[in-house]
Amino acid sequence: ARIIKMYLCFLVLSLCALTGFRADEGVREKVPVNVYFESRCPDSVRLFNTGLDEVEKKLGQDVEFHFNPFGRAQLNERFGRQELTCLHGETECLFTEHIACALQTTDSKSAKDFTFCMMQLQDINQNGPYECATKVGVDFNGLDRCYKSKDSLKFLAEYSNQLQQRQAAVSSYPTVTIGKEEKVVDTNNIKSEICNYMLEKGIPSPIGCTEV
Repeated sequence: ARIIKMYLCFLVLSLCALTGFRADEGVREKVPVNVYFESRCPDSVRLFNTGLDEVEKKLGQDVEFHFNPFGRAQLNERFGRQELTCLHGETECLFTEHIACALQTTDSKSAKDFTFCMMQLQDINQNGPYECATKVGVDFNGLDRCYKSKDSLKFLAEYSNQLQQRQAAVSSYPTVTIGKEEKVVDTNNIKSEICNYMLEKGIPSPIGCTEV
């Protein structure tokens, strides 16, 4: 019986090593993927429809997305009120504020799904936030309250401060960094960069790294 128990323990430890499962934490180790983007920037839209979409589909269980949608927007005070100005116009401001609300007021999966949906919309119009909230199961009324109360601008001020602290790494948009050290990666080859990073850090490579 003792030999059987030892064999079972060996199998469990081997499985953990192969899958990257950390027994001490009870969770699979995930690589932080930090995305700095602008919601209506053509290059940012392209990134979400190509490289990031591939990462989500093939490495989704092995990465943890962190989004910062502020980009080159500007927050200014006018007549005692904060106003947001966006490089790509009013629709970008609308999208950016709703994305910020989702990131700050919903759970991480819902926020991720909503952000991807907003960035992958084919028909760009004022109803985009409602359409995506409905599609991914996010409470649109909650997002709308956040937007109309301008809590969204408070959240965006935090994202702006975050960017100021990362000026050395983030000089253009979109920019993607990985790991806690925020290593800047080639946005044209994100999946390979993440897989190589896992290899460098001794993190077991998932099946998605071997898929073309």
